[in-house]
Amino acid sequence: MVHLPEGGGPKAQAQVDLRTVQAAYEATAEEVNRLTLLLTDLSRSIETVDALKRAGGGGDEVGPLIIPVGNFLSIIVPSVRVDEVLVALGSNVYAKMGLDAAREELSRRVEQVKAELTKTQANLRQLEAVLVESASAAGRTQAAGGGRRRGG
Repeated sequence: MVHLPEGGGPKAQAQVDLRTVQAAYEATAEEVNRLTLLLTDLSRSIETVDALKRAGGGGDEVGPLIIPVGNFLSIIVPSVRVDEVLVALGSNVYAKMGLDAAREELSRRVEQVKAELTKTQANLRQLEAVLVESASAAGRTQAAGGGRRRGG
């Protein structure tokens, strides 16, 4: 996260190196995209837990199920008893949880990601405002110079 100069208005903002702000803007936009994808994945995981519960997550057998085991490979499982799932906690660490606990954990993480996404989007808007102001200032400077070329 880039901290912009406080106070001083456009002069203070003009002192910020434009290339640094552009790089920060691009990095922040990538972070917004990453968080948006993460939020989608978490929401899909919650939908899956809900579907498993509806299909008999109380210990009854359900099936057949198609289970992805890679990007290009899935397996068909004729029937399975689903009362626990593995929830990714990060850094390749998983926790075995019941369906209700898994849903609670995933919902908690959705709220955390939403909060982080809101902050990151606000930072992105702030960086965008600095870029717009810098472009306007550059345009005014060029216009004040008459836009004449030298040596021609």
